[in-house]
Formats: sequence, C-alpha cells, structure tokens
Amino acid sequence: MLIDWFTVGAQVLNFLVLVWLLKRFLYQPVLDAIDAREKKIADELARAANSEKQAEQDRQLFAQKNQQFDTEREQHMQQVRDQARAEGAQLLAQAREAAEALKTRQLAALDAEQSALANELARRTRAEVFALTRQAFAAMADSELEAQLLKVFIQRLQSADHVQEMLAQSGQSDSKDSPDSVLIASAFALSAAQQDMLRAEVKACLKQDVALQFEVDPALLAGIELTVGGYRLGWSLNSYLSGLQESTA
Repeated sequence: MLIDWFTVGAQVLNFLVLVWLLKRFLYQPVLDAIDAREKKIADELARAANSEKQAEQDRQLFAQKNQQFDTEREQHMQQVRDQARAEGAQLLAQAREAAEALKTRQLAALDAEQSALANELARRTRAEVFALTRQAFAAMADSELEAQLLKVFIQRLQSADHVQEMLAQSGQSDSKDSPDSVLIASAFALSAAQQDMLRAEVKACLKQDVALQFEVDPALLAGIELTVGGYRLGWSLNSYLSGLQESTA
C-alpha cells in the first residue's frame, strides 16, 4: 500500500492547526477560568481565614472585656459593701452616741427632779418645823418669859454705845419719824411698870424726853421692837427663827 505523503502532511498540518486552535480558543480560556476560579477560591479562603481570625480576635476581646467587666463589677460591689459597712458602723456609732446623750439628759433631768423634790421637801420640812416652833413658843409664852425678854431688850439698849448714838441721831432727824412718834411694839401687853422702865431707858438713849407709843403685835412672837426716826431696834423669837430659817434655806 502506497503512503500518500501529501495527505499525511496535510493531516499533520490539520492536527497542528487543530491543536493550536484548541489551545488558542478552548484550552487557554479553560485554564484561565480554572486559574480565576482557583484565585477566587483562594481569595475567599483568605477572606474566610481573615474573618475567622477577626472573629477570634473579637471573641478574645469580648472575653477580655467581659472579664474586665466582671472584675470591675466585683470591685464596685466590694466598694459598695465596704461603704455600706462603714456607713452602718457610723450610723450605729451615732445611734449609740444619741442613746448615751439621751441617757445622760434623762439622768440629769432625773437628778434635777430628785434634787428639786428633795429641796422642796426640805423647804417644807423646815417651814413646818419653824411653824411648829413658833406655835410652841407662842404657847409657852408667859409672864416670866415676857419679863426676861424685856430684860434682854433693855440690856441691848444699854450694851453698845453705837446703838445709843444711832438712836440719838435717829431721834434728832427731821424725818417724819420724829422723837414724838417713838413706837415700841411687843408681842404681849406691857404693864405700867414695864412701860415706865422703857421710857426711862429710851430717854437715857435719846437724851431727851419723848412720848412713847406702845402697841401689841402678836407677829413678833415673844419679842419687843423699838422704832424711831427710821431706825429699828429689837429682838424677838420670830426674827431669830426667820434669820435661822433663811440661813438654812
């Protein structure tokens, strides 16, 4: 069988042209499409990896912030608890101080009330004692006691020079209590002899004659009192008891 080299050459040429055409118009676009597809897949994988990396970073950041929030919350809660305990202790201390102050005021008020009651009781007791004493002296007054009181009064007139001088000066004053208004008051009625005795003693003190006025004053409670020119001299159980009562008040 004879080989037709022309035909073989034409077929080879056709094959080469076909290969070139396939490579040029079919294979190369397929390769380019495959490369583009691979590049797209690589890009998507890269983006996915980046997204996963970003997500991991976000997760770690969230976990860190969550831990920080928990730490700050715990610290804040601890501060609140500490502040609450401190305020509670302060309020308790203030309450104790207020209770102590109230107790002190109540004790002071109670002491003051007890002292006032004791003072009032003592005052009433003294008043009752002196009232009973006055009643007792008034009941015991008799002629012998009256004579003794008159004797004591005359001794007081005679005992001190300054008393006589003051009586004399009072008797010589120009006041409304002039010597013609010398008054002698007694808790009991004086006899005529007793009145004459007093006139003589007063005349000796005033160094002049005077008209004496006599009156009975039961309030003197066993005593005699002379009043002249604004000056008063006397002694009585009532004045003695009054002075004693004032000194014990």
